[in-house]
Amino acid sequence: MELLTLVGTLTGAVLGVASTMAAEAFRARRDRRARLDTVRRDGYARYLRALARTDAALQEAAARRPGPLGKDEALDAFRSEDLLGRRYEVGLIASPEVGRAADEAYRRLRDIREAMIATHLETSTVATRDDNRTTTWRAVHRPYVTALEELREAMRRDIQGD
Repeated sequence: MELLTLVGTLTGAVLGVASTMAAEAFRARRDRRARLDTVRRDGYARYLRALARTDAALQEAAARRPGPLGKDEALDAFRSEDLLGRRYEVGLIASPEVGRAADEAYRRLRDIREAMIATHLETSTVATRDDNRTTTWRAVHRPYVTALEELREAMRRDIQGD
């Protein structure tokens, strides 16, 4: 009888420890997931902010100059928000879908930079004339805006989904 009591006690203890360990493992996974979600959300926000501010810096630089931007001036504007560093950060924390969309937005913004070096672009969104400068601006800026919209949607799905 004592042996049966001992076996029952040991079985109960093993089951109790196992269930406690399983519950702790579940909590740890849940906490890790919550931390990762916070890291992603913050990283995504920093990258979107860097994209927007870099776009604005390029437009401001173009508005100050009557002709094409000098390469150094364009690079200074492009580097002003540590966009490349933010892109690498997103590459580390993002899903593959978000990573591809982040790269695409970066490339489209880089295309704007290169176009501003090659030619003068009228960046004003309220320009009344439809000359080559505003047409070229729309042609180079629209793909960036589209890529940015797709990036935001991918980020939203990544944060809200799973």
